[in-house]
Parts: sequence; C-alpha cells; structure tokens
Amino acid sequence: MIKNLGAWGIRITKAKGLCFLFIFPFFLFTHCKGSKNKKPLEGSTSPYLLQHLDNPVLWHPWNEGALELAKKLDRPILISMGYASCHWCHVMEEESFMDTAVARLMNDHFICIKIDREERPDIDQLYMHALQLIQGSGGWPANVFALPDGRPFHAVTYMEKNQWTDLLSQITALYRAQPGKIRQQALLLEQDIRADPLVRLPAPADTAFRTGLYQALADSLIRHSDPDYGGLEGEPKFPMPSVWLTLLEYQSWKKDSTALEQVVRTLDAMASGGIYDQLGGGFSRYSTDRFWQWPHFEKMLYDNAQLISLYSEAFQVTGKPGYAKIVRESLHFMEKELKAPAGGYYSSVNADSEGEEGKYYLWTRKALRDLLSPEEFALFEKAYRISQDENKDNVLYLDGAENFSASQKEMLESCRAKLVAARERRIAPATDTKIITSWNALAIGACLDAFHALGDSLFLGQALQTASFLLQTQLKPDGRLLRTGSNYGFLDDYALAIKSLLALYETTFDRQWLQQSDRLMKRVIVDFSGQNSALFYYSPEETSLFTRRKDHYDEALPSSNAVMARNLYKMGTLLQDSGYLSRAEAMVKEVLPGILAYPSSFSHWISLYGWIACGSHEIVILGDQAPRVNQEMRRHYLPFTVYMGGREESLPLTKGKYKEGETTIYVCRDKVCKLPVSTALEALDQIESR
Repeated sequence: MIKNLGAWGIRITKAKGLCFLFIFPFFLFTHCKGSKNKKPLEGSTSPYLLQHLDNPVLWHPWNEGALELAKKLDRPILISMGYASCHWCHVMEEESFMDTAVARLMNDHFICIKIDREERPDIDQLYMHALQLIQGSGGWPANVFALPDGRPFHAVTYMEKNQWTDLLSQITALYRAQPGKIRQQALLLEQDIRADPLVRLPAPADTAFRTGLYQALADSLIRHSDPDYGGLEGEPKFPMPSVWLTLLEYQSWKKDSTALEQVVRTLDAMASGGIYDQLGGGFSRYSTDRFWQWPHFEKMLYDNAQLISLYSEAFQVTGKPGYAKIVRESLHFMEKELKAPAGGYYSSVNADSEGEEGKYYLWTRKALRDLLSPEEFALFEKAYRISQDENKDNVLYLDGAENFSASQKEMLESCRAKLVAARERRIAPATDTKIITSWNALAIGACLDAFHALGDSLFLGQALQTASFLLQTQLKPDGRLLRTGSNYGFLDDYALAIKSLLALYETTFDRQWLQQSDRLMKRVIVDFSGQNSALFYYSPEETSLFTRRKDHYDEALPSSNAVMARNLYKMGTLLQDSGYLSRAEAMVKEVLPGILAYPSSFSHWISLYGWIACGSHEIVILGDQAPRVNQEMRRHYLPFTVYMGGREESLPLTKGKYKEGETTIYVCRDKVCKLPVSTALEALDQIESR
C-alpha cells in the first residue's frame, strides 16, 4: 500500500514485514538487522553492533562525538535501531546496509548511528514513539531521521533497497532545499513526544480504591481475551504474562471461574502450540496467527522468565502436571541455551540460522519419516499435525495427544529424543551474549516462583547464584546499577532488581536482600524522580537525549513504573514506611485515566490496584524453622500477601512475637494479627476465614 506523506512529497511502500511490537493501546508491527565499519563500533560490547562491523555503512555508536560531528557537518542523523535476534533487521542489513552503493549514499549525506535497542532502551523508546506518531505503528528495524541536535523529523521501518534509496535521496534533497520545513516538522513532532498522553484522557471523578472498580477492570481484561484460543484478541499473539498473572490474582480473590478458565485456556493453547518449543523447551517471542501455531522464532530471556513464573503460579492454582512440565523444561532451556559460564543469563537466541528464519526448528514429513520407525511416525503424526506434503516445513505443535495411553506417551517421548538428537546436529541459531540486569532479575523471580511451586531446592540455588552474580558485577560502589557491561541502568533495571531482591528476602528471610533492595529504592528516588509527579522517569537525570520519558504502559515487559509502585507498596508494608505506601498509591491514581481507558495495556497496574483495594495479608513466621515453614506456606497460591520473619525481630511487625524454642506463624491483616499458630495448615485456615 502506497502512503503519501503530504507536504513531504515522499512516497513509501509499506513492506510485508514481521518483527512485531505490542504497545499501548494497540498492536504495532513491522520488521528487523545491520554494518561494516571497523573504527567507531569496534569497542562495542553489543553483539548486535558488532554484527555491523563489516558493513560499508560508516556506523557510529550513540555518543557525543557522533552528535557533534552531525552539527559540524550540518548533516541529518540517521538512527537505525534493532537487536541481534531480529529477523527483519538481518534482512535489511543484507539487502541495503551491505550494498556499497547504498552505503555511499548514506555515508555521504547522513551521520549514521546504530542502536542496540536492548542495550539502550531509552533511545529506542524515544525514537520508537516518533515512529509510531509518524507511521501509526512501530517495530524493528526502526530507521529514524533526525536533525543534528537529535530531534526526529521522519521515521520508517523495514524497506526494500529501491524504496530505501529513493527515500534517502528525497530526504537529502529536502534537507538542502527546504530546511525550514524540516525544522518545523521536527518541532511539531517534539511537542507531541514531550506531551504526557495520560493528560489527554479524562480524569476520573473518584480516585478511591474500590473493589467494585477492581472487578470491572478485571472483567474488561476477560472481555478483551480470545474466548476460543486464549490470549488477547486478534493476531499476532504475544504471551503477555502480566495479563494472566493479574487474572490469576483476581480469580483467587473473587473465586471467579470465568477468569480462571480464560487463563487455563491461554496457558494450555500456548503449551501445546508452536510458540512453545516442543523438543527443547522455552517459548518463542510471539505467534503470527491466532492459534499459537506458527511462531516468530526468536527466544527472549524476558519472555521465558515471565512465563516460568506464570506457569508456576498456575500450577499452584490448578495442580495441572503439564504446567509443572513446562516450568521444568523452560528452566532447562534457560540453563542449557542462555546460561553464561561466569554466571547470569544471556539475552536471546536468534530467530535465524543459515540465513533462514526458523530453519533450526522446522521438520519436513520426509525428514521425520527418515528418523522414525513406521510405528513411531504413525503415532507422531497422530500427536502433531504434519502436512501431507513430503517436503513442506512443519512447526511442531500438539494436536491430539491428550488421550494417549502410558505406553504411547512413552513412545512419543522416545520420538522426541530422536528428534532432539538430530536437531542438535544442525547449525544452531546464534545467541546474543549480552547480560542485561533487568532480564536477569526476571530470571531470579522465575527460579523463586518455580521453587515455591515445585519445592525443588535446585531452583532456589539458581536464584541465589544469579542474584549474587548481579550484585558482584552490575552494582557499582556508588550504589548505581549497570544495565550491561558498560551502560548504566534504567528504571526497569532498578525496578526488577528490587522486585527480585524483595522476593529473595520473602523466601529466605535473609535481611541482606531487604537492605540491598531498600538501598536501591533510595537510589531510584534520588536519580529518577521528577517534579509534580509521583511517577519516575525511565532514565536518570544525566542523559544526552532531548527529553526524558516516563514508562506508563505494559508491553512484553510490565511498565517499570508499575513494578516500582508495587515495590514501594510491598516495601512500605514490610518496613511500615508510610512514605513508600503513599507514593505507591499516588502512582496508581496518576495513571488511573489510562487504566480506565485501556485496561489491557495496564494489567500490572490493575494488579496493584486490586491489592490496595482488597487489602493484603502479612505473614510473620519466627523461629529456627521459619524458612522451612515459610516454604510450606509458599507452596500454596496466596496473592496480595507479604512474608517476613526469621530468627530475629528485625521488622516493625515482628516485634514482640519471637518465642524461644518455637516457630510461630502470625496471620495479620492491615497490621492486626490473629492468634499465633504453629503449623502452615492452621495459618492457611486463618487466611481462608478472612
């Protein structure tokens, strides 16, 4: 479809593209790779940037030197953003950025900057917003044209080579002939980017926390779900774990079977679908269809960590053994494919191998028949829908194995083992070896949730190991966090690190984790707070960008402000800090217009709204056996609950409750505690009695 850009006189063809982005308040999609220059990118620690060293395009990293060069030469900046596992980024690199004629056009007329969106999400968020304003959608690769001072004036995603060179020529001519028009466009775009979108929404008359509104918001999430195949309505389909975690909490409070049915429908469909690697475990980033069958094959640490948490909690609620299987297999995938030798987890596995998306994961009918005996193939074909075309590629997804006998299931496992062995002889997709603090914090939470649900101490050990690694390598002496090896952290790095440290305290009752999380909290309040708003900026004050943004919306990752608000509320409850509690409530009220207008883009906020509206339980466990008793409690699904205790009265609510030689449990609500009991079963009975 040809789109005319009006006064610009630029005509571009929207390509088929396929690297999708889910963002408020709708799905935004497009495409994704790219570079050859030895000097400016040579010192980069980003595998994505290093992939571009051999491009004839003279790529620069984002730094003051590149911006000053643009001003000195009076050239527009071309900012190209992507990530290592992005398929369409690779396509555009091969078609355009590796072409010497295209590179000459780019080098002669632009200062070209290459951004790893995972390493510099602050830059990506800012210019992605510009892309969405211009095109009505977004995705990667994102190619943004900006004035030498960094203010954007035009942006596109993937383009075929001829379209790309035509656009470069037209922008070059316009920049020379009509600089005033370009500056005016940049000014108008800057105003829109700086504007807070929540301000445009009507403010609610009543901002009190009410259970009735919580119920209405949760019901809205259900209404926006696909009643047949799970997930949110439409396609492509992203897992969106925070939506289903929020509905799990809601069904536990309301005893709502409809909410639980929708969660189960979604989790069952994903687990049996092609989005889940039926051989090696782990989830791909999204499904291109409504049925979860054909995935976009890149595997991200942040998706898998969140989904492990989701399936762990769903197992606690439902007891479905298939969910425990998903948890174990996905953790095995993380350990096998993403675990760094020195500790921590790598960020992603590429979608492509040997230049083709998904080649590592696909099977033809002929290949399956060659590997399996006739009896095995007949059973395998019955379990997985295999095309009758001998040479057509198939994604494996379960389609009829529910009623297999024990012997058939055993044979099916033998078939899988043969396929795994054969697949491991293929050329595997590359791994992006960046270690990102926020994503590793999610991995800590995943291991802890798996430990609580399944009781396997191995998972607790993995969580402790990763937390120690992060604090040793990513925490600077001045108390600031790194995001990756050389880049300082953003709000999501702090927010998710604090969340994971709080979870470690609630699991182990080791106060070092609580103390470290409080130190990080205080750092966030100093470095990320602004004036006239309870919300935090995404980047710290020292930034080279022309504006600072706040992160409101839940996407593939929950809003970092929503995570911070929940951290404040939980830490305020543990420490009985009224300042933390009141700021958390103020943050929710500030985004309430967005919550009411677009609930599915604010599900993590809805979760905290429900917690505040419904009230929480504080579980105090004191005594020598406190960790063991705590784990007995944690095997049960208890949302809106805070745990504290250990062998000393170290927190306000624990004062006066320790009894020498005993382990006691206090079930409290709003700091009012029931009579102490000595077993988890008795405490659970007190909770059920409300």
